[in-house]
Amino acid sequence: MKKSNRSFLIVLAVVIVIVAIGIFASRSSAPGSPASAPAASSTSPLSAASSSAATGTASSSGKGGATITFDRFFQGSSFTFSYPTSWSVLSAAPLAMTNFNGQYGPNNTIPAGGAEIDVVTTTVYGNLQSIMDTELMGAQNLVTSLVTVGGASCREARYDTAHSGSPTTATIALYCPRNTELWKIYLAYRANDPSSTAILSDFHEVLNTIKFIP
Repeated sequence: MKKSNRSFLIVLAVVIVIVAIGIFASRSSAPGSPASAPAASSTSPLSAASSSAATGTASSSGKGGATITFDRFFQGSSFTFSYPTSWSVLSAAPLAMTNFNGQYGPNNTIPAGGAEIDVVTTTVYGNLQSIMDTELMGAQNLVTSLVTVGGASCREARYDTAHSGSPTTATIALYCPRNTELWKIYLAYRANDPSSTAILSDFHEVLNTIKFIP
């Protein structure tokens, strides 16, 4: 082969290689190719909604931007109920809870605006009226009635108890016989407390949501 033809073939081969490299480079950088596509978002709309539901707080915005506070829930071995978030359980068995974090005043007095709820159970050891007469012997301004709590028929007693050197205590006591047990539910707060309306509302919520476990 002549020298001129050999040189022409070498130049042609070099040109073909250069063109091939240019085509490959242009394809690899074209928009929409796998190499240039943006990385997928780490939070899809579905996962964002699931996260919001799982980590939601205990309040939400209602109409007009008002805050709605959800209730807490108590699960005991023999009963359940819901209660406002302003209350805290101090003891589960027997149940004792307050709306002032158990910060009693001098001589274990309930502070102004405070209230305590207690739930105890005993064995029915006699006639219910006799039990109430004995326990309420020193009660003042006693008023009794019939109420229903968690499907059980109960006797309710409202009364005041005077304490030397301390504010008078207002008490609501419910006596609920169930099989061989007597359930006693108490609410105690300062008599004539300006917060009594809110206190009674909280207590009624507890009573309305109590469910006894057979």
